[in-house]
Amino acid sequence: MSNIKLLIKQNKFDEIYKILETDELYKLDSKFIKHIFYKYQNNKKIIKIYEKLFNDYKNDEAYITIGMRLYLNVNDIDAAYKLLKLIKEPKKRNVLPIFQHYCINNDELIFNFYKNNIYNKFIIEEPEYKCLITKYKDDIDKLEFILNDMKNNLLSISNELKDILINENSKIVNIIDNKCENCKNMLLSIDLDPNEKLNLQNNIESVYFNKNKDLNKYKKFLVKNNINMFIDAGNILYFQSGQINYNSFFKIDLIVKRLEKDYNVLVIIHQRHFNNLKKMDDKEKILKLYNSWKKYETPYHLNDDWYFIYGCLLNDKSFIVTNDKLRDHQFKVSEKNNINNTLAKLIDRRVIRYDFKNKKYNNNNLILKFPNEYSTEIQKVNDRWHFPINNSYWLCYKIN
Repeated sequence: MSNIKLLIKQNKFDEIYKILETDELYKLDSKFIKHIFYKYQNNKKIIKIYEKLFNDYKNDEAYITIGMRLYLNVNDIDAAYKLLKLIKEPKKRNVLPIFQHYCINNDELIFNFYKNNIYNKFIIEEPEYKCLITKYKDDIDKLEFILNDMKNNLLSISNELKDILINENSKIVNIIDNKCENCKNMLLSIDLDPNEKLNLQNNIESVYFNKNKDLNKYKKFLVKNNINMFIDAGNILYFQSGQINYNSFFKIDLIVKRLEKDYNVLVIIHQRHFNNLKKMDDKEKILKLYNSWKKYETPYHLNDDWYFIYGCLLNDKSFIVTNDKLRDHQFKVSEKNNINNTLAKLIDRRVIRYDFKNKKYNNNNLILKFPNEYSTEIQKVNDRWHFPINNSYWLCYKIN
């Protein structure tokens, strides 16, 4: 073992290979074997050693995955695909290398591979759709299938994808009074369907709260008070100033007072903010504001963002006031139950943005921007597709 480690350090592959051809190979532990394959995966000769050991490791997912890489590096995609089929529940990281190989080689089998191994199983990103659309933009049936899937996973498209799609039946447009200025169709407001909401709710419970006792307490509180407006206190406290003081709490108070006429408002605030305010110079003034709100203090070791996201799922007509883009959270829920990008859709439909003109904190300077009446996401209305482009303008598109 020490000899081969030294050879690896010296990067002497031919001498390493001679050892691997002998029975000394079987004395190496599995972790070290896989390390060798990863390090020398671009060397074609290593495949012979991989195949020599295959029966000993055929139930090891990591071993199968590195084998797929080895075969793809020598353009043996059939062998790589056979290995993929050995994995009982493939993950996206297992599937995408084969998909990307098909893309690079412009392979005719790419659509069938996508449909059988990716569609409705994993969220994929714009690069994968670029590949598919470039290949099939003249095939009406396949393109329609791809676009219907794409609208579940992407909210908008880049200029690069717009340039791939654009044809004589398409036009760059604005949306005026909820209507496309080109085709005159009214854009749709697309909320989560019941299954999407339930899947995301279950996902958050299992992945994030993970049987935390505070969740049941929180749910009972929401139902009892019929909450339909959530205030992200943590985001507002630092807005514009970057530090917490009396004005930080006053901003929250202005927003609460504006909204409580029409909504049952709940301020979601972490316990540490309450503990810290008791040490501040203006604590009496702050406490007077603080005690006037209906609020839920979230415990330590739990991110308060999940409380207002989860709460919004329980009420179809509820909103969240925050300027947080919440992008990070989209990667913290398991893909297994988040196929249709449900969290991103929830954010588009339910988040209210806020601002204060001239950094003057009074009711006259408070601006609350509710979501558009239509969804800022890829959607088809009648025979026209509408694609938001970088959230600034739209492509009105008809398949030829």
